[in-house]
Amino acid sequence: MKTKFLALAVLVVAAIGAFAFKAESTKRVGQLWQLTDLSQPFNPAKYVKFTSPLPSCPSETKVCYIDIQASDLIPVGQPNAGQPNVVDDPFSTTDLHDDIVTATSNSLNDPFSGSNMRIIYERN
Repeated sequence: MKTKFLALAVLVVAAIGAFAFKAESTKRVGQLWQLTDLSQPFNPAKYVKFTSPLPSCPSETKVCYIDIQASDLIPVGQPNAGQPNVVDDPFSTTDLHDDIVTATSNSLNDPFSGSNMRIIYERN
């Protein structure tokens, strides 16, 4: 009986640990970037880092702000370094540009969860 209880306790602890690890690994570690000119969502210079409070977004067909990871920023040494890389990369199927096109051209949930764990907000 003692062995069965111990085995059950170990299984419960293992299950809780696995759930906690999964929850921790899916947390966002990105930065919010606000689009300052809604007519130019593919111009990196039109984005600014945003902290809080979240802005009111104009409509569901415009990008309001994007939660992206550091890997989506333009590398040092290139024009607009440190800005979100929203320029189209014809050789990539998971770039930020493609996620913006998908989010704004379809009736999708808002916020839209794109590839590479990006989140695009179109309205509040």
